[in-house]
Amino acid sequence: MHTRPIVLLFAAVLSSSYVHSESQSNSSTKARAMQSEKHNSDDLIQAIQRLRNRDIAAAKAKDFNTLASLFTENAVLMPPGGPALKSRAERDIYLTKSQSEMADYEILDYREDFDSLSICGDEATEWGTIHGTVRHIVTGKVESSAMKVVRILKRQKDGEWKIALSIFNEGVTPTTQAQSAP
Repeated sequence: MHTRPIVLLFAAVLSSSYVHSESQSNSSTKARAMQSEKHNSDDLIQAIQRLRNRDIAAAKAKDFNTLASLFTENAVLMPPGGPALKSRAERDIYLTKSQSEMADYEILDYREDFDSLSICGDEATEWGTIHGTVRHIVTGKVESSAMKVVRILKRQKDGEWKIALSIFNEGVTPTTQAQSAP
């Protein structure tokens, strides 16, 4: 199965929470701290969800400028079968190539299913699966794929989150699974 368009789409983008708090000395202070931590945790999760929503919307719209803006300045992108892209210039070249190659495809479906989110201070780690389906505009051929992804996010001074590291590779799809069964 030819998955290059799907890989490019995933390259373009790319729940439990842990928030550390210091111990408090008395129970009422502890209760207030726990309530505050839960509120802060909810705010952090909502801010990360806003990043995910922008990611999904930009991927569906093939808005590569917005996708590029979701990364920190020194983010690292690690696509399957290629070198780590360690600079903005390398990411921009990769995204420009992806945009050109995706021009012949209509995005039918794109969704992110994160299985885990761990927040510690201004960094968060998440992993899961990104699913996509595209149709070639000329041939009508439909291709689906799933990518396993691990991302490290960094909270910015304005409270919003950006992607600092994105590692992804091809996951098992029902088609792939059926072909590799004995």
